Amino acid sequence: MFNLDDVVTMRVTKVETIVLSAPHPRKEYWGARAWAKDYRRQGERSPDLEDTYPLRWRMRHYWSSAINTCLVKVTTDDGIIGYGESKAVIAPEMIKLYIDKYLSKLIIGEDPFYTRVLWDRMQASMRGRGHIQGFHQEAAAGIDIALWDIKGRATGRPIVDLLGGK
Repeated sequence: MFNLDDVVTMRVTKVETIVLSAPHPRKEYWGARAWAKDYRRQGERSPDLEDTYPLRWRMRHYWSSAINTCLVKVTTDDGIIGYGESKAVIAPEMIKLYIDKYLSKLIIGEDPFYTRVLWDRMQASMRGRGHIQGFHQEAAAGIDIALWDIKGRATGRPIVDLLGGK
């Protein structure tokens, strides 16, 4: 009789993160391009909130002048390594810390082929606190990409095929 416990499965043994940052070759990178004038860089007086129009000036996002990302490296007990990227518009160190201290604990010891289950587990882990966007989402995405990379390497198939084809 077939026993599911006898099936040998691969397990995640290690999660590593590497912060990468490089100066952007163009001066006008995302935030500066998206929000017109940046008064602080030009040494001009910032407008008072009451004088500011349109409203989007009041909701300006902070953007780094560099290209930042956090590389995620997931290793299995079979020696297969998958790589993912957690794009971090600002503070890639936060993504690194979040993965290292929290999300990695949710996938170490688990079968990397259970991408959907692991994704749901990562999402559910912060849903009760209302943190399912921002740093959490970026960090989980990097792990998810690395898990899919492992599946592709282990099967010798392009990930596009594993996701359902072109």
